Amino acid sequence: MKKFFNNFLRHALIIFLIMIIVGNIGRIYYPFNFAKFKYLTFVVILLLILFIYLYKRYKKGNLIFWRKLLEGINLPRVIIIAFILRILWIILIPTIPQSDFALMYEYAEIASQGIYHGFKGTSYFARFAHDIITVLYFSLFYRFTSNPLWWIKFFNVIFSTVSVYLIYLLIKELYNEKTACIGALLLALYPPYIMYTSETMSENMAIPFYILSIYIFIKSLKLEKNHWLLLLCGACLSIGNMFRMVGIVVLVAYGMYSFIYKGFIKGIKNISLILIAFIIPIYVASSWLMQGDVIENHLWQSKESYMTSILKGTNIKYYGMWNPEDAQLPIDYNYDSEKIEAASKAIIKERFKNTPPLEIGKFYITKLMLQWITGDFFSVLWTVENASPTVITNFLTANISLLQLACSIYFIMVLILSLKEIRLNDFPEEINFFYILLGGFIILYLITEVQGRYSFIIGWIFIIFAVQALRRNSPWLHS
Repeated sequence: MKKFFNNFLRHALIIFLIMIIVGNIGRIYYPFNFAKFKYLTFVVILLLILFIYLYKRYKKGNLIFWRKLLEGINLPRVIIIAFILRILWIILIPTIPQSDFALMYEYAEIASQGIYHGFKGTSYFARFAHDIITVLYFSLFYRFTSNPLWWIKFFNVIFSTVSVYLIYLLIKELYNEKTACIGALLLALYPPYIMYTSETMSENMAIPFYILSIYIFIKSLKLEKNHWLLLLCGACLSIGNMFRMVGIVVLVAYGMYSFIYKGFIKGIKNISLILIAFIIPIYVASSWLMQGDVIENHLWQSKESYMTSILKGTNIKYYGMWNPEDAQLPIDYNYDSEKIEAASKAIIKERFKNTPPLEIGKFYITKLMLQWITGDFFSVLWTVENASPTVITNFLTANISLLQLACSIYFIMVLILSLKEIRLNDFPEEINFFYILLGGFIILYLITEVQGRYSFIIGWIFIIFAVQALRRNSPWLHS
């Protein structure tokens, strides 16, 4: 069973990675014109030649340059690099919050005054209650200043830098310190994880808690007496989930890995302790907010049914993305969640009934590609294109294709290294957990609405795969 599952995961992810690599290359050239094709092809070929040359020299393991470079990479330097890049970004790129990010930031000022009508009735945050904790977090900053945007971004920098450190701890637990430093450096330089620090998005706060929870889980697998670690794992996951509610995917991954690789008894113990610690913080926080008349329903009980996201995710005409037709449904039913859910299910059923199987297959392949082929997770759109005009932002906006190219090339290189690692089937058993976890997010976004930024929450996982390929061909990373 274990061997079969391993092979299934590997081959499924190999196909997925090949599709995403091809999709990213296609996105580089879209929209197509011959002048752009010639220019970008020259740049891409040049970068690929450079990458192949350096990688082949790197594999030899005795190149003085690489040895000295590796010896110079240590955790303090990586953390400093990560912090400096991020602080420079928020200083030079004055991103203005847009869309739901703007709503969260602006309503936080009202919430800071003890006015909570925006969390009740049919208001936006009552309908999408998963944003409430982020709004309340932002409201804390308004208690100290009337314009806290820069300070929120500064704390984004702190959270993002902490994520770099946590990736170091996680990879160190899987391999060793040298490999962990390389992985931390890859995340420190990962463009979207720099760029999104200037946007008021909940993922900035959620990601470090998710990584910390996973690190504790992996650490707990190596200990017999791990009750407290498992409880801490669940508590960290619960906090991350309150900022960005995709914790159920991680919970399922914990359960599947425990049952398949650690046996039934350990699986029951692991998931029971994690689940208890996961439920208590969010239940206590939600109950406290309800008793304080801040919210009307629990944080996981949005007034707008989760089925509306699935409804949008099945709209073939709009490729599973947000669309005005499906967004109108809650308004038509006066935000009655039961009626909305029933109507959504009926529409979804009708769509599948009246669509040929081949068209459905094409739709889901297209949807998969749309979700994962953005090497920047749409960070360029949300941060650069929505920034105040300055010399730097004007330059980046004028050269937006080059910025997106840089993000895509970085992502493609990480994906190629990931593909090499998965193909060889030579890794610690715990890596299977990350295959399960990535598979869970792939399935989630196949079911729900497509937005390029949604996969940002888990984009760091490719670093975990990529460092194994670097380590395998580098003798000095084994010590």
